[in-house]
Formats: sequence, structure tokens, C-alpha cells
Amino acid sequence: MARSWDAAAGRAQERLAAAPGVRAVGEDEGRGFALRDLASCAEGELGEHIDPEAIGPAEERRLRERLGESGREWPGGELYRRRYWLLDDRSGEPAGTGAAEPVGTLAVDNWTRGPGQLAVSSLYLRPSARGRGLAAAALDRVYRAATAEGLPGYRLQAHWTWQHAVRYYLRRGLWVVSWKHALGLARMPQLPPYRVREEDGRLVLLVADRPCPDPDGAVWTPLLAAASEGGRLRLDETAAYRQADGWVHGYARSTLALHLALAGRPLVRGPQWWAEAWRWADTGEPEGLAYRIAQFEEYARAQGRTVATPYRPPAVPVGVPRPAEEPRPAQEQHHPDTTAPPPAGRRVDPLSPPDGPPRATRPTGVPHWAGSAGRPRRLRPPDTELRSPPCPQGLCPPAPCPPAPCLPGPRPPCTNPSSTRSAGPRCSASPGSAPASPRRSTPRPSS
Repeated sequence: MARSWDAAAGRAQERLAAAPGVRAVGEDEGRGFALRDLASCAEGELGEHIDPEAIGPAEERRLRERLGESGREWPGGELYRRRYWLLDDRSGEPAGTGAAEPVGTLAVDNWTRGPGQLAVSSLYLRPSARGRGLAAAALDRVYRAATAEGLPGYRLQAHWTWQHAVRYYLRRGLWVVSWKHALGLARMPQLPPYRVREEDGRLVLLVADRPCPDPDGAVWTPLLAAASEGGRLRLDETAAYRQADGWVHGYARSTLALHLALAGRPLVRGPQWWAEAWRWADTGEPEGLAYRIAQFEEYARAQGRTVATPYRPPAVPVGVPRPAEEPRPAQEQHHPDTTAPPPAGRRVDPLSPPDGPPRATRPTGVPHWAGSAGRPRRLRPPDTELRSPPCPQGLCPPAPCPPAPCLPGPRPPCTNPSSTRSAGPRCSASPGSAPASPRRSTPRPSS
């Protein structure tokens, strides 16, 4: 399937190169494309609007030193992506004649990302060409080229601190699909158009029930409503949301979460949710986005960037661990002598082993489907085994004798005449250490 996706991506690239308003970057034009990439990074990270045509060697060196890794120039860009000029076709000249003036840049990877989507990057327009719909037209061309070859749309990434870019992509109706390393946004045929509007102090996410050429004529159905109560988030679901398919059900919460953050609304529903925010560090619940925003802004400040965003992190109550202190996996936490109670806000599973720590499940009040997005699977400690349900009287096979423990001294006698003892483990551990768990074999019932 991956090979067919990559082949479809190549055909979509050919469609995009033949589309009006777009022209492939020539072999001798890579320098100009790199300078426009540099101007885009300077505008997003440093807040400086620079004309790419006016960047000389000294200015380029200064900008790359200030930008650090993000300002690094990658040679051979055509090896992993194809680069295009966005043309100002208002002159009426055909795009293929070269008479149209390049006013922006666009790049598309040579292979797909996620569920077979085209990966878009380096979308940039010089300030004098903005406000005329050129960037929106370019994204529409990418979407049409992808869907014409059977690919599920496109996706792109934007840094949280690049507020103008993030707000623009949300105005274009892109859904938020991830926030692992940056904000991941996508347009897919499986995801309908949506709107977020304010009603009675709440932000409500609505989706179009059926495709309609005129968005104003579509029927809009509310899915989620978010309000602020005492500085905390209150998230309400509708019956339509519970009946939605997997794509809408999975990305509606993350999309509304980003709209809340840009509006300066709270993202945390309480200390219990905030302590578990690391579970949704890739995508999912709004607390996961709050967790990532704190990391994004901390990294930007460490790089000497000025962070100006509307979102304010939640105040951590006393006694609640910060989500940045992500707990270790259960395999590393387990110890036979551990008797500590479960963390606050987590309930104990009745199937927890009696000789180990309680196996914690999701926090009380978390929806049953919340573990499908960004939550690790619940793993039982490796030195315990699943308990079998009791069998009716007289129907159980004879129980085998336990293997001899890895201890010095004579082997205990076997008191079950209808069973044979399985060979015990070889004593390779030092005296006093816990024996290894042998593989248990099920005996045949005696005739």
C-alpha cells in the first residue's frame, strides 16, 4: 500500500506542476527559493518582515545565525520534495510561458504522510501579494491533485508560536490532527467542513451535514460546546458527536482545543485531568494541547524568541504532579515490595495482582473512548500472570504440581498422583534474588 501511495504521490505532483498558477522551480532557481524560505522563517520566528530580493550575503549570514537550526539550508531539496513557484497570473499570461511573476513558494514531499496524504511545506507569499487568495488557491490545487489520484488530501505543520500562520490555516477550515512536534493540520475528504462560533459565552464546533457548494446553504450540526467555569474548561458533547464516525469523532476535540487556545480560553478541566495530560501529548484531549503548548513556548524562550500568544497555562494545585514529569512505564515502576497507594485521581483495577502495586485505569470521569487517541495501552507488570476464572465443581483438570523453586535444598515432594512435575528453572541467579517465571504447561486430564 505504501508503494502505491508513493506512486500516486508522484502522479499528483505531475498534476500540480501542470496546474495554472504554479510552476516547478528550475535547476538554477534553487537559490531564490532558499532565500524565500529564509524570509518565511524570519517572519515566523523573529517577527521581521524581510524582502527576499533584498537579502545579501551578510544579511543572510546574520539571519541564519539568529535562527539556528531552523535557518539551516538543506542542499539537494529536490531529493525529498518538489518545489514550486506560486505565480501572479493577473497579467493574463499563460503560466507555462514564464511571463507570470513568481510571488510565493510551495513544496510537496515526494512520499506521503499519515494515512497516505501529501505533505505540504514552505508555503510563503511576499507581503505585497497577500490578501488576493493566492495561497488558498494553491492549497486547493494541492487538494484536487491529491484526491484525483485517490489520496486522502494533504497535511502540513505549523509552529504554535507562528500565530498568523496557525490562524490562517484554521480560517481555511483545516482540521487539527496532531501536536506531537508541531501543530499538524489536514484537509481530508473524510472530514466535512466545520465552523466554530460563539454562542452564549461558549465556543461551539459545528459540521456540515451534507456536501453543499454554498457553505451558507449547508445544514450545520453542533458536536461539541466548550465553556469556562471558574477558570476551568467544561466540555459538553452532543448526541450527534457520539454517533459520528471515527475521523470526525477523533479530530473534533483536538480541533476545538486549538480554537480555544487561540481565543485564550482554558484547556484543563481540573487537577485530575491536568495530572494525566501527558497521555494526550500526541493528539486527543484539550489537556494534551495545554501540555504541548507549555513545551513549545518553553523551547522558544530558551532559543531567545519572543513568545506572544493568548493562551495562559493553568495554575497547578498543590499536591498535583506536573504533567511534564511523565511517569515511567509500568515495567520500570513495578517492584514486588511496593505498597504505595495509587496516585490521586486514579481508581484501582480489581484485577490488580495482590503482591504488586495496583494497576491504575483511566481517571474517573474520562470517556471510555478517550484512550484511542494518544493514550498508551494498559500493560500488566511482566512478573504477574492473568487470573483464570473459576471453573465448575468437578470439571477442572488436575492441577499440575508447581515447579521446584530456584532455591538450595531438596525438592519438595509432589502430592498430586495424576500430574507430573514440570522441570524447574536452572539456578542462574544469585541466592536471594527472585526466581524466573517458567512457562507453565497444561496437563492432560487423567482417564
